[in-house]
Amino acid sequence: MKAAAKRERPADGGVVWHEEWNAFECYGCGEFEEIRKPRDRAPDRLEELKELLVIDHTECWEFDDPEMAKNARRYRKAAKLQKNLAAQRVSWRGGA
Repeated sequence: MKAAAKRERPADGGVVWHEEWNAFECYGCGEFEEIRKPRDRAPDRLEELKELLVIDHTECWEFDDPEMAKNARRYRKAAKLQKNLAAQRVSWRGGA
């Protein structure tokens, strides 16, 4: 269930880079996004990735606490995967 009032989102978007882990962390849901490729760790690329993650994690701040946001995010990912798999099955059968 969504909260009646959103939590206060930090000015930086609530996504923080951790150099020691080569990962971004969303303070809204606690999820880590590891950046494995060294070329993606260039400062300009990290800025781009952060902007994308801030957008992707916008809904995390609509919940009362990080645990609720984490569970909702997990559900949204599973639903998106199922939708994509269903679309693939249709395309393999020739549209029907």
